[in-house]
Amino acid sequence: MNPIFQKILLFQVLILLPFAAGQIARHFTNEIQQNRWTGFSFRISVFLFDTMIGFLIFWIAELKIDDIFLPLGGLTLVLLGLVVGHFYAKIVLRPVDLRYQATFALGVSLGNHGYTMGGATAFLLFGLEGMIQAMVYVLYFFPTVFTVFFAYGEYTTKLTQNRRSTSSVISIRELVWSKKNLPLMAIFTGLLLNLFDVPAPPYTDTIILSLVGFNMILVYASFGFSMRFSSAIFRNPYLYHLSLLKFILLPAFMILLYWLLRHFWVISPLNSAIWILQAFMPAAVYSVILSRIFSLHHEHAHDYFIGTTLVYIILILPILYTTLSLLF
Repeated sequence: MNPIFQKILLFQVLILLPFAAGQIARHFTNEIQQNRWTGFSFRISVFLFDTMIGFLIFWIAELKIDDIFLPLGGLTLVLLGLVVGHFYAKIVLRPVDLRYQATFALGVSLGNHGYTMGGATAFLLFGLEGMIQAMVYVLYFFPTVFTVFFAYGEYTTKLTQNRRSTSSVISIRELVWSKKNLPLMAIFTGLLLNLFDVPAPPYTDTIILSLVGFNMILVYASFGFSMRFSSAIFRNPYLYHLSLLKFILLPAFMILLYWLLRHFWVISPLNSAIWILQAFMPAAVYSVILSRIFSLHHEHAHDYFIGTTLVYIILILPILYTTLSLLF
């Protein structure tokens, strides 16, 4: 078998097999057990795996000033996605409920750029250096989610309930010291050690790859355990509108923006590839989480997450892998 397709097949197995195992386990448990396991696995993933991976990656990263190009690209993509998704739903889809509109906008905006998809794909293509640059791209994520997207969720909740949102107002102090920020604090700690040239422990590369592999298995098994999958997902007409924006229109804009920027900015081949790669990511699980926090239509968010993930790993990934391998 062609080595390219061997890697793609391995990547698909790492996602689909744990997801299928989670779906099977779902049939032998009740809703209370499912919620407990999902909460537990989410905490392990975020507060252990994500924290350790971010810490180690930015400890060994060889960063350059030009790398600021990547998180600026990530920020541009998600903010553009939020605006386009919001007004596309409002003008084209015209949902009867504003919560459908907000759920759609979150699905369009937030992409799975982290370790379990964007970072893993970058590793598949370009090795550990590619994964590191993919994680630089994601530096926009936590500050943007806890400011822009929380504000958008609060705004939607206020409009739909015709009153002040019941969600508690988060103070700056609570925001900074929240345990949700552990991965971000770990990244800054790794950057400090990197800045002061503190040597990383031996076999750090192997440790990172092991953590990423275990995290992917845990996360996708958890998704399978907590999300009901059926062919009805593909009967949701909104999914096709969202896929049009997520896999065609937004990536086309980001590629055009890249083409314009390269006339004014020296961009390395690796950073160019990461910029293009991350523009094609499927909907992020955080769109599901935010839809639950702000009482939006999380069933639709599930459809967007599962549907776009399947489209990505079956159709988009082989095309991306082949194209980027040839170009970069």
